[in-house]
Amino acid sequence: MKHFSIGLLIGFLVISCSTYESNSLTNPNNTGQNDLCSMPSALTVSTFSSSSSLEVSWTPGATESTWQLEFGLHGFTHGQGSTILVNTVSHTTINGLNPASNYDFYLRAKCEQNGFSSWVGPVSIGGALAQSAYFKMKNDGQPWIASGWAANFSGSIISITGNRSVQNDRVSFSFAGNSAGTYPGSACMMAYTPVATNSDSYTNLLPVAPYTSSGSLTITSIDTVNRTLSGTFAFDGYKDIFQSNNFDTKQFTQGEFFKIPYTDNGTGNNTFFTKINGTEFVDVNIISITASGGSSTTINIDAFDAVNNKVIISFDDSLTPGTYPINFNPSSPLVQMSYELGTTTLQATIGSLTITSITADTAIGTFSFSTTDPVTSQLYNFSEGAFTVHF
Repeated sequence: MKHFSIGLLIGFLVISCSTYESNSLTNPNNTGQNDLCSMPSALTVSTFSSSSSLEVSWTPGATESTWQLEFGLHGFTHGQGSTILVNTVSHTTINGLNPASNYDFYLRAKCEQNGFSSWVGPVSIGGALAQSAYFKMKNDGQPWIASGWAANFSGSIISITGNRSVQNDRVSFSFAGNSAGTYPGSACMMAYTPVATNSDSYTNLLPVAPYTSSGSLTITSIDTVNRTLSGTFAFDGYKDIFQSNNFDTKQFTQGEFFKIPYTDNGTGNNTFFTKINGTEFVDVNIISITASGGSSTTINIDAFDAVNNKVIISFDDSLTPGTYPINFNPSSPLVQMSYELGTTTLQATIGSLTITSITADTAIGTFSFSTTDPVTSQLYNFSEGAFTVHF
């Protein structure tokens, strides 16, 4: 992702969590330094969206809690731009800019005792630069701006990932589709991993009854010539799924990705088969993905029919070849199956899964289970189940 810099404000500015200052303390020409005061890092400015606002965020250099931000029209003389102090939080929102103009941003920390750190910047944004790729969202109301991203088409499955290299966190989606449109959370696997190395994710699947999936993702455009896609998203994330009766919740809002490059791996080769009460379940899309929670990683298989009903098979990736009954006990490897009929999720309590083969990226197996609609008392028997999936 390209990062950008800001300059002179046009029109009336509203600065959240910050105040304008003009005394010697905030004068950009005041070059007081303190060797014990580290520079902030990862200065990031979001691109303009449909409005005239943008977000600036950074990583503190040490324990400082005040920063000075200077900005102006692109190419302005450093030290002669507009300045603000930002207190306590390492981000701010600026409104009232002109998306057609280019701006430069500089930032430095106010040291706890005296002076300032060295400047970081410039970072530039605006005009034609605003058409560069980006990936951003709000994490519990706080700005989250990716430093990298990737997207992949594999048959009818689209996977999208955004990550921040400094914080080592990421957000990812996988869903069945190959065209622009809105995909509900029930048709998407959506996850946020706070630290990519600790196998601890927030997913959009509610871990207790009625086991619904939150959120939605909209693909606004797919550019097949330049192989990029753009869209928006939002979802509630739940952590420690299947690990305990309690779970944490996060809200991911105002998600947006723009001109994310994608690779196309062709038709893919996942397969799925089962019968419901003796009649074949005709799948049109198959999603296979891994989701981490607590100390375990789960392999999730979602098979969709033409009206978006789906059969769900979930099992712990630690399973070895063998046969396993349905299991909800968090102290043992997970095995769960369910049938999502419209907006109703019917969790199976009787059934078994046989793992024929499992590797780091492929699982082959068979299954059978039964579940009953508590409202209508309709029994659904799933037989002759079989799958080969890649993740």
